[in-house]
Amino acid sequence: MMIEEMNSKVEITPRHLPRFDARNYTFIPRRAHGDGGDPPVDPPLSGAPDFGEDVHFDYQFETTDYWTLAFINPDTQQWVNFETLKFLPSKPDGDVINTSIILWESEQKEEKMFSWTGFIFDDPAVIGDVSKVNFDEALQDVMGDVHTLDIDVKMSLFETGKLVISLHRLRGLEYIPAGDLARDKLMGEIAVLLLDKQGNAHKRRIGFLATGVGRRNRLMHTLYSV
Repeated sequence: MMIEEMNSKVEITPRHLPRFDARNYTFIPRRAHGDGGDPPVDPPLSGAPDFGEDVHFDYQFETTDYWTLAFINPDTQQWVNFETLKFLPSKPDGDVINTSIILWESEQKEEKMFSWTGFIFDDPAVIGDVSKVNFDEALQDVMGDVHTLDIDVKMSLFETGKLVISLHRLRGLEYIPAGDLARDKLMGEIAVLLLDKQGNAHKRRIGFLATGVGRRNRLMHTLYSV
């Protein structure tokens, strides 16, 4: 595009939208509830671990970890805060939006080892929105009275400008087979659109580990594309 005025000429060259990959983000867990200390991002490397090898989880049946997603601008190597958060449909060709995900240790009928997620985000336009962990409304139908969803945020582990996905684990929630509406809505991944302070858009999928024993213990994130 060119603009000519009098004897001067200005040429405007549009900039391409920036593209970011996994190297531009950190997604780090901190233990908010339970023993065992902060777990590493990755599980043990020796394939399917024997019980007791993944010490942050194998002997800890009820825990909460805060997984904090943060962005580093690749040009400046500086942290850039997220300003807004929007959830997107997580399933292809679907319009249903879920803000939590769930997973049992196995799909056995007698399975009772269960994980679920919530989220914490400080929207500058909303006052007092980080006092409680947020959950999808369908989660109550899955949980029943097994565990309260009225959970305070551990503020010492939260930082404005970052997205926290809380990963909760317990022993005692009976397996629900496919076909239950609430269960089916929450199985899978969540998808988010984050806008940062510089106007960049970040679309990410967040879910449990794709494979492996104990995959309900950890989270991962990938690019969201449809």
